[in-house]
Amino acid sequence: MFSLLAGIFLSILLSLSLSFLNIWLNGWSWLIFFLLFLFSIIFGFNIDQFLKHWYRIRRRKRVLRIGILNDMGWESQNEEIKTYTNICPQAWKKELEELGKGKKIDVKLITCKEPLESYTVVINPYGEVYPEYELGELGTLRKILEYVRGGGLFVNIAGIPCYYAFSPLLKKRVDLAFRDSPYTYERVSTNKGDLFIPAFKYPLFDSTPLAKELDLIIRGTEETPAFNWDLRPSENFKEIFPEIRGIKVHRVAIVEKNVKPVVEPRVYVNGPGIRKGSSTPIFYLPYGNGGFLISLIFIDQHPEDVQNKLKQAICKLILSYRQYAPKIQ
Repeated sequence: MFSLLAGIFLSILLSLSLSFLNIWLNGWSWLIFFLLFLFSIIFGFNIDQFLKHWYRIRRRKRVLRIGILNDMGWESQNEEIKTYTNICPQAWKKELEELGKGKKIDVKLITCKEPLESYTVVINPYGEVYPEYELGELGTLRKILEYVRGGGLFVNIAGIPCYYAFSPLLKKRVDLAFRDSPYTYERVSTNKGDLFIPAFKYPLFDSTPLAKELDLIIRGTEETPAFNWDLRPSENFKEIFPEIRGIKVHRVAIVEKNVKPVVEPRVYVNGPGIRKGSSTPIFYLPYGNGGFLISLIFIDQHPEDVQNKLKQAICKLILSYRQYAPKIQ
């Protein structure tokens, strides 16, 4: 509102100045006044921001614009910035461009500081780690959620999405599941009765802020029958996703109404009293007008040829986003 009043005041002041200078040529002063007034309205009410947003949305409708996060660059030995993947952002870009030859696509390396709505798809190539510029308020995560609500697709290529927040300012990562997890307690007997003392935190896979927001139930599969998979595409993805055999699956999501399996689900059982149900390691999850494409598979735990197959399969899913999303949104 202050900028609006300042703009109007400036318009009036300049018009009065013109009158005092006797510049009254063919109504030009009134035209100048009108343009200044229009300028103050546009910027005072942030109409320019609305127009920019509209333009970005229009751009991504004409071309499949893909942004690959590159906030932390890539250092293969730096375990702070990535988990469960050894495929760098540049390799994802190259693969998408090769598979997308002849199609209307535009692939760029971007940062979370940019307006994400400019892109049809945003890929996080860092596995369970994502860049967070506002660690206290998780402002970058909120920006990602807003982007997806507005119609974007956010892709997680390996592991639990946004499990770790890496702060480029602090140059360290934070375990969000551990930070928000409940404590386990030890029972200590005293002469005044029993005390329950917090012993340590017990992080849960689905206790991260993003997993809570998406109502995801994620379980570990090590030492269970659901560890070794032959990935076969589910009904909606038969023409897109190839069959890949011999995959080690460390994490699965329980299939519920909001979880759309990319590969055929399997029954998950892990001990007495543990929830039983269909599970999948790769799935699409609608959110607002957009969605999340999530692969929980640890890419770097496989031989190089299998890694390439997984990379190509994920890229095919990205390039075919407009084909399957309307059917299952």
